[in-house]
Amino acid sequence: MDFFLQAATTAVDSTAVAPGSSLRMIDILFKGGPVMIPLIILSLISIAFIISKYIFIRERSKIDTNLVNTVLDKISLGQFDSASLLCDQSNGSLGNVIKAGVSQIGKPIEYIEKALEVQSNIELGEMESKMGYISMVSGIAPRLGFIGTILRGHPDLL
Repeated sequence: MDFFLQAATTAVDSTAVAPGSSLRMIDILFKGGPVMIPLIILSLISIAFIISKYIFIRERSKIDTNLVNTVLDKISLGQFDSASLLCDQSNGSLGNVIKAGVSQIGKPIEYIEKALEVQSNIELGEMESKMGYISMVSGIAPRLGFIGTILRGHPDLL
């Protein structure tokens, strides 16, 4: 039992920060070794993709209730071209989906439903595009961290 306590005390003492000094983030990065450079780059890439996807999805997923009501009014008046033009001007996913449905008016309901479903899938595909990069980075980064841990434990491998 004394062996485990001694080992734990030694481990805590070797990683402790000297009293009166502080451990800065830059010190931690330098202690990480050369593997930290790709990890930082991967982190920046991930942050850039996340921000860009957030902005893209936020812009594309705006729901304009006036658009729906206006398009329904135009359709009830038989102004299909005007309803389609309103959908084009909306610059959002909702407008594209509604336009796909408006373009099929006069055909059986199955065609309209299929057009709405296909356009919805297209819009979802655009929103989910490039998400593979984030998953790739999330797979690579932990492995680099493990490699860095191994290299720091065995400096002769550097």
